[in-house]
Amino acid sequence: MGRRIANVGEGRPIAVAWMKGRSRSYTIAKPVRVGRSALSIAFNDRCDAIVATIVLGRGEPAAAEPGVFEFLNSKVVLGWAEVTLGL
Repeated sequence: MGRRIANVGEGRPIAVAWMKGRSRSYTIAKPVRVGRSALSIAFNDRCDAIVATIVLGRGEPAAAEPGVFEFLNSKVVLGWAEVTLGL
């Protein structure tokens, strides 16, 4: 995302299925994607962690969160997580 990013407010606790984690929004500055924003979501199952970074066009990252969490809680992603984490 480049060298100049700034967090937008505090991160917050989240849950994806049985896993707990945190979500944080960012704005992206020069030189890479001026005016864009990003959402970073990290969650874990014991010692295994999954991190998702979503780069958005102009707009508020929080507005994208419901769709992102719907995707992360989908059967496809949760099935992948179970296989990948060996659950």
